[in-house]
Amino acid sequence: MDAPKAEIVVEEGTESGRVLSLRPSKVIEIGREGNFRLEDSALSRRHCRILFEGGRYRVEDQGSTWGTFVNGGKIASHVLSHGDRIKIGNHVLVFTSEPPVPAAPVLLVEEDPEDAIPSAPMAAAPAPAPPPAPPTMTPDPLPEPEEAIPPLGTCANCLKPAGEDDGRWATESVDLAPRSYCTNCREQYPLLGKVLANHFCEKVLGAGGMGIVYRGTHVVMGRKAALKTLKVLAEADPIMVQRLLREATAGGRIQHPNIVAVHDTGEQDQIAYVVMEYVRGENLAEAMRREKSFALPRVLRFGVQVADALAAGFRLGYIHRDIKPENVLLMRGDVVKVTDFGLAKNLKDGELGGLTRTGQVLGTMLYMPPEQIVSSKGSDQRADIYSLGATLFHLATGRPPLDAKSAIALLMDIRTKEPPPLSSLIPGTPPEMDRVLAKCLKKAPADRYQEPADLAADLRRVTIPA
Repeated sequence: MDAPKAEIVVEEGTESGRVLSLRPSKVIEIGREGNFRLEDSALSRRHCRILFEGGRYRVEDQGSTWGTFVNGGKIASHVLSHGDRIKIGNHVLVFTSEPPVPAAPVLLVEEDPEDAIPSAPMAAAPAPAPPPAPPTMTPDPLPEPEEAIPPLGTCANCLKPAGEDDGRWATESVDLAPRSYCTNCREQYPLLGKVLANHFCEKVLGAGGMGIVYRGTHVVMGRKAALKTLKVLAEADPIMVQRLLREATAGGRIQHPNIVAVHDTGEQDQIAYVVMEYVRGENLAEAMRREKSFALPRVLRFGVQVADALAAGFRLGYIHRDIKPENVLLMRGDVVKVTDFGLAKNLKDGELGGLTRTGQVLGTMLYMPPEQIVSSKGSDQRADIYSLGATLFHLATGRPPLDAKSAIALLMDIRTKEPPPLSSLIPGTPPEMDRVLAKCLKKAPADRYQEPADLAADLRRVTIPA
């Protein structure tokens, strides 16, 4: 039997997104040296290897200092199956494999992300059925892999060795495996190695003018979480504090598999925080910088899920007001989750509308409808529908629907210029896909879809030719 087509995908680490196609005739040596090098001080020079024998791919540890883990368990040698997660140092590699093409079409639960949504059977087949709807989510049954913690003397946040610091190090454990943090990281990110809301803040996920987002582990349950924090309340912008609380309120009330869950919110030692679901992956803007654009079947999958998420919010009276690629997180199996409800508004009781003054513009201009440019206060769910249409257009083509050279020109274009049809940029685009996006991007809110659920339904009806 022919060897299965197989790949190694770097899911986490400094080289996230890197893909290696495996060949039966070639042994892959992974580490800081070898023919598949990863920049990671927690790796050995030749950490592990992947080889093909007995008709299967196998991963073998090569006497590494910190070990090789597959699906959370430390291994010496392991026969790989589709979806296995290999944890080495600070990197997670995913093994994907598919058998030779079978005689009859088979739909797999998890396929290569570039695979198309299945279209209707060939005309010769009896009683062809309508195409299945794109999935709203794909569950990930694999356990969280065990964290390979860098050795003491290597900063657990920036991975800088102790010799490159001034020597003022601190080690924290809090009943978890001990970690070292360098002076620079502890000064920039004061909660590293500390406990906030019963979570050990172990790594920085992001930072900006508003505050810092940490990855944390619950000190009792061991569950990972993302902790969004503000600067000390006495120094924080009151509007930013209110937006953080707004995000917690909206995200906590809307329970949906395609929305990042909010677990808790509060204040500790003059620091406001929100404890959120930790999502393994990247946002669509980051993914697009690597892939440039996405195939239409994937754009459809993303669109259905985001529309479903917006529909769940709308049923409770919430609109997002800042849908864009940066606010959609991409996970395994092409599952996406909407995040950042900091600009959310409740249409039913107005309780979250008080931060928007008449004439104030909130959101990101490239994805804004004309009415939101004038004032965010009067925008409703149809503004989210426009923003989702603009986002899907950008994902499919690699460019936003309107992309002027200056902010003033862009303002004018959004109010007066029609975006080009998707089919003018992507030959072979189904007419129904053109119609759906054109309706989303109408200038007048009354001419768009009136509710996100209607948009989701029409996206599910689009079929992509094989």
